Amino acid sequence: MRSAWFYDIIVIDDTDSNRGIFFLFGGNMARKSEQKKVGRPTKYNQKYCRELIKFFSVNATRVVEDIRKLSADSGGSSVIQRRVANEMPTFAKFARKIGVNQDTLYEWKKKYKEFSEAYKQAKELQEEFLINIGLSGVTSASFVIFTMKNVCGWRDEKDLKIKAQKEKDLSDAELDEAIFS
Repeated sequence: MRSAWFYDIIVIDDTDSNRGIFFLFGGNMARKSEQKKVGRPTKYNQKYCRELIKFFSVNATRVVEDIRKLSADSGGSSVIQRRVANEMPTFAKFARKIGVNQDTLYEWKKKYKEFSEAYKQAKELQEEFLINIGLSGVTSASFVIFTMKNVCGWRDEKDLKIKAQKEKDLSDAELDEAIFS
């Protein structure tokens, strides 16, 4: 359906020069439902909910085989199997995979309920991934602790106590006592 256009002509009489000044205003009288949406259309598709969960559903570790030569004299070799960590799934990697910015994922999480649920499940899977690589011993404990604090929001009990005590306006000596005791 075509929308109607309107034009208003406003004439301002200029008596000094015997000329009038004309202004032409125009606009679209289409109803809001008929007006075209402004901006780039969203790339959101409900299939991204399943893809997000699948992307984060990876095993934390895998077994690789190394062939090692035993010695130059014997000429033999052996196969050694070792466990290594898989690449950690992140929301930034998923966003690149589907061709959007990571901020777009946050917007979809706010706008689409089903994507919000998938996002929460992906966060849980990411946390399980980190716990599993930490328990398997394939990475350093400091890496796992640092990542759990920064990605999953984990905190040390001391951190929480210090925060609570800071809110009480403790002196420096009392704060040092709380931290180092």
